[in-house]
Amino acid sequence: GQDYARRVIGHVGEEDLGDVLAGTDHLVATGIADPGRMAVLGLSYGGYLSAWAVTRTRRFRAAVVMSGVADWLSFATASNLAGGYDPLYHRGADVTTPEGREFLAARSPVCHAGAVTTPTLILHGAEDRTTPAGQADQLYRAWSAAGVRTQLVVYPREGHELTEPGHRHDAAGRVLAWLTENGVL
Repeated sequence: GQDYARRVIGHVGEEDLGDVLAGTDHLVATGIADPGRMAVLGLSYGGYLSAWAVTRTRRFRAAVVMSGVADWLSFATASNLAGGYDPLYHRGADVTTPEGREFLAARSPVCHAGAVTTPTLILHGAEDRTTPAGQADQLYRAWSAAGVRTQLVVYPREGHELTEPGHRHDAAGRVLAWLTENGVL
C-alpha cells in the first residue's frame, strides 16, 4: 500500500520534475525567464513529464504534451515497449501486484486531473505503437472532464514522432498559437 509507494517515491515523475522546477527557478532568479510567461512542453517521456508537471504546480501558463503517457497502467499492456520500459522507470512497480498497480496509478496524470488548471495542448500520432493514441484520448477526456481548457490533435499515419512535413508544420503552428493564446509568447 502506501508504505510501498513511499519506498519508491523517488522514481518516475518526482526527482526529474524536481530537477525541471529547480531549473525554472534558477532561470527566473537570474532574470532569464519571466515567471508569469512560462510553459512546459515535451515529447514522449517529456510529454509525460509535461502532463505530470501541471498536476503538481500551477507555475506554467500553458502545457504541450506530445506522445506522452497519461496512464501507466494501460500503457503497461498497450505499448510495444511495455515489457522493458516500465521496469526502467518504475523499479519495483509490478502491474501484476496491487502495490505495483497503486504505484503506477499514483504516477498517472489522468488520476490527478482535478489538480490541473493549466491549458493543455495534446498532439499525438494516430499510429503510435510506443505510446498508443489512446493515451492522448485518456488525457484529453480526463482534463476536459475536470474543466481544463484542452485541445487534442491526432495526426493520421503518424507514429511516435511526426515525420510528414505537413504535419510537422501544422504542429509547430499549433504550438505557437497555443503559447500565444495563453500569454506565453
